[in-house]
Amino acid sequence: MSSYPLEHFVSDLEFVLTAAGSEDDVLMAVAPLAQKFAAEMTRPAAADFAWNEKYGMGDLELYQAPDDGLLIVLGAWQPGHGVPPHDHGTWSVVVGIAGNEHNSLWRRLDDGSRPGYAEIDKVETKLVSPGEALTLTTEDIHSVDNSGEEISYTLHVYGQSLETSGRRQYDPEAKSVQMVAYDLA
Repeated sequence: MSSYPLEHFVSDLEFVLTAAGSEDDVLMAVAPLAQKFAAEMTRPAAADFAWNEKYGMGDLELYQAPDDGLLIVLGAWQPGHGVPPHDHGTWSVVVGIAGNEHNSLWRRLDDGSRPGYAEIDKVETKLVSPGEALTLTTEDIHSVDNSGEEISYTLHVYGQSLETSGRRQYDPEAKSVQMVAYDLA
């Protein structure tokens, strides 16, 4: 039996969301809670995930607030797969459970005034390994890949449902940006 079950984790997150002032405060408070929750997780079975074969990613929803707020998901990446640069349209915390997930962080160079146009530049790559946390603000852009030889598993906590957050996907070669749905089909 877990000493930090999902319902306690959700309750702690809801308290943080009512008490924290800024997005940075939220991220600083959520990261250690997510690490605590992830530390007790075991490697899930790959068969439990809904898989997107194009990107080699799977997810398993653990919790979605009824108001489309807080979302908690287990994510998985098959070896040799990943997703292009994107933002979430909300803050997020990613914590490694098993394997390694490489997150490339990007910065936007243009001012966002031209619809469909975006210039982005890769800034750095961070490794999310078991127990490690990566925090992303609403504006942060990242891409993900699993260059390892095993499926990587991560815990993802989002401030809002990805179906309603207004996420965007970027193409650095075409210098474009477009709204994307969170869809594993």
